[in-house]
Amino acid sequence: MYWKSFIVCLLLILSGCGNEQEHDKIVSLGTQTSQEVLDKINNLDKASYAELEGIVKDNARIDPEGKYLMIIFGANGCTYCDMLKKEIKSSQAIQDKLKADFSPYYVNSSYLKTHYFVNGLQPAELTTNDLVMLYRIGPTPTTIFATPEGKTILIRAGAITGDKFLATLEFITDKKWEGAQSDKEINQRYLEFLQGVEQ
Repeated sequence: MYWKSFIVCLLLILSGCGNEQEHDKIVSLGTQTSQEVLDKINNLDKASYAELEGIVKDNARIDPEGKYLMIIFGANGCTYCDMLKKEIKSSQAIQDKLKADFSPYYVNSSYLKTHYFVNGLQPAELTTNDLVMLYRIGPTPTTIFATPEGKTILIRAGAITGDKFLATLEFITDKKWEGAQSDKEINQRYLEFLQGVEQ
């Protein structure tokens, strides 16, 4: 894996939970990474979305598996990421919709790990930074919605309240985006769809 040839430093900061002394450590992976270090990184990443266990899948392998793909990009210390996680956890309707129609993932951009990414016909090993660059992630949370074949449908930045989140899932599964000629048209349809939900 090409990323092992670089010296990578990770600032391990967990927002608000556990032993504060653990939050301030910097881990240098060097050019060789031990399985113990990789396991520690993976466990820290999983801890960042532990409250969504049973809802989102392990992001070591990101695969649509024949369903719509949803990837939430979050970060440590992100208040709006925590709000979005709470919205998902508190709504059985959202959870049911995700389980029925989506392969949902949460990727914490604060940690560098390798993901086996199945996207279309060319699966690849990508680091978290590769995924962030691929989708041009800026602020968090940012949620990516894609077809089962991996084609991006909608990129939604910011936390979404429960009703709007459920409506967003319906916008995707009801194919309200289909036939649009551009991302701009999809976004316009999406905003109009959400306005209909608010009335």
